[in-house]
Order: sequence, then structure tokens, then C-alpha cells
Amino acid sequence: MDHTCSNCSNTFDGKYCNSCGQSVNVPRFTLNHIFEEAFHAFTHADKSFIGFVKDLILNPGKLSWEYIAERKRKKYFNPFTFFILINAINAFVEGGDLNLKENLFHFNNEYGHIFNVYSKVLSLVIIPVFAFIIWLIHLKKPRLLFSEYTVFAMIIVSLYSVVETFVHVINYLGTSLRHSSVSVEDNILYPILFAIYVAYANYSFHKKMNKNSWPKSILAGIFFFAVQFAVQLFVIWSIRGFNGLGHFGIFGIQIS
Repeated sequence: MDHTCSNCSNTFDGKYCNSCGQSVNVPRFTLNHIFEEAFHAFTHADKSFIGFVKDLILNPGKLSWEYIAERKRKKYFNPFTFFILINAINAFVEGGDLNLKENLFHFNNEYGHIFNVYSKVLSLVIIPVFAFIIWLIHLKKPRLLFSEYTVFAMIIVSLYSVVETFVHVINYLGTSLRHSSVSVEDNILYPILFAIYVAYANYSFHKKMNKNSWPKSILAGIFFFAVQFAVQLFVIWSIRGFNGLGHFGIFGIQIS
């Protein structure tokens, strides 16, 4: 029996369209169906959101290499979609952490709310800058296209957002249980450890190109946070009308 695909209007015989792959039976969006689709997207073993988080945390370099260089696009959850989703989740969790502290301790973290909103936009600036730095570091040997390095940089920024999300969950739970302000990231060790994490990702990413150099990878990790730090300083400066930085703390460093 011939069917007409509701997605691409192709005429076909069978249960699935031979042009786009959509099923003959496409259910309406009931509440039950929406729940099933959302649950499937986040937990299904094949290219799921949670599976992508696991691979990203355990081996970001391998994930990036397979997706970019080996072109295993169907193996993983779409990293562009992931970037948008994880930044939205991060903003929500960070906002909850800030609001809890304000409600308990009655102080207004002006810069915290500013960065919760603008840091997600700033990541779009950080991505091409960081990609350009990595591209320059590996300039002398055969390399990937700059555009491919921007995808790698986006995956690293997504990794940072994943870590930040977990950190703010810990902050929220710690503050709730102890009734004292907990800020795991308010420590100079935080950027140092993540810089090492970025170095590991960069090293394993370039391993199959025989361009794996620990000095260059460590340099990439240092530059990642240098770019983060510089952009954040610029935002504070611009918000204050380019009239000084005022007084604030970042990564346990007090700046005036």
C-alpha cells in the first residue's frame, strides 16, 4: 500500500519513508507523547543528551576528533543543539544559586546576575577567539580548517558550561544544607584545574594528527581562561560606563 509522507510528500510503500525516513504513523502531540519524546531525547543510548554529557566529561578530545575530523555526525547528540541547551540549563541553575543566597543572606550580587545573563552571550565571542588561538598554536604543521577549530572551541565552551552547571548545583545544595554561602568556583584552583582539563582535551584531540604536544596543550588551557578573564573584565568595565572596574571578586581574586 502506497503512502504519502507527511514530512516530504514522497510516495512510498512500507512503514518508513525511503526518502527522509519518517514513520507512516506519526502521533499527535499529547502530553504523554511529549513526555516520551523528551525522556527519549535525554536518556536514549543512541546519541542522547546524557550520553553526550558523559562522553564530553570523560573524553572531550576524542569526542571532538570523531565528530569533526572523522565525521561521525550520527554517533553523537548534535553539539550545536547541546551548546544552546546546556547554556540555558546553566543560566537556570546559576540563577537559582544566586537567588537562594540573596534570600538567605539579603545581599545583592549585581555582577553575578549580570554574568548569568551576559556570560552565555559572551561565550559566542570566546569561541572564535579561542579557536583562533588554538589554530595559531598548531600553525606550523598540517592542520584543520579554522572553521573546524571553532567547532572544537564550541565543544570546549560547552564542557565549561557543564562543569559550571554541576558547580552551581553543589553550591545550591551546600548553601541550603549549611545555611552559609558555598561558592566552589570562588577559588584560584578552579581555573587552574579546568585549564588542565582543557589541556587534556587539546592533547587528545591532536593526538591522531601527531601534533600532540603537552606544552602547546597547556598553553591552550592557559589561554582559555585568559580569554574568559579578559572578556569578563571588559563587560564589567563597559557596564560601568568605561569608568573603572569598581571592586569585585572572580575566582577568589579581588580586583579594584
